[in-house]
Amino acid sequence: MVTVKMRRAKQPRSSKANKLALLVPLFGVALLICIDQLAKWLVRESLSHSQGIKLLGFLEIVNITNTGSAFGILKGTQPFLIVLGLVSAAVLSFAYFRLESRLQRLGAALVVAGILGNTIDRVSAGVVTDFIYMRPWPAFNIADSLLFIGTAIMLYSLILPQTKRASRKRK
Repeated sequence: MVTVKMRRAKQPRSSKANKLALLVPLFGVALLICIDQLAKWLVRESLSHSQGIKLLGFLEIVNITNTGSAFGILKGTQPFLIVLGLVSAAVLSFAYFRLESRLQRLGAALVVAGILGNTIDRVSAGVVTDFIYMRPWPAFNIADSLLFIGTAIMLYSLILPQTKRASRKRK
């Protein structure tokens, strides 16, 4: 017996539902940015520059600043990184509602929160505060984690459909 899945026609959303669909991701991004900024502020207020607190053998909370981007590359290019961050966040924000899946939208929202978290540091202080040090990696922060996790989710969501198609072809 062959079963056929039919897609239901999309019901038009009410204007209230449309507004909620806009506000939920915006609130989530704003909350993540606030958490990132609060954590960085606590580190700057509690630890002098380069001071650290060991939590585990491989994990330390440190107060380190970074004038570059990931792994310290592009040091001293703050104006470029600020413009790149703002343009990237704007492009992803506009593309958000055109993305195909919830997973892709989640990834995009995390990336936007990470970009804006570090861009706020660059604009307000001229440097990004990094505070999570896990040997052997360079120090990073919550915004960096959001960028990494969001990018990984987006890549996974793009690769997953192709993997499913390939496995169906083999059957």
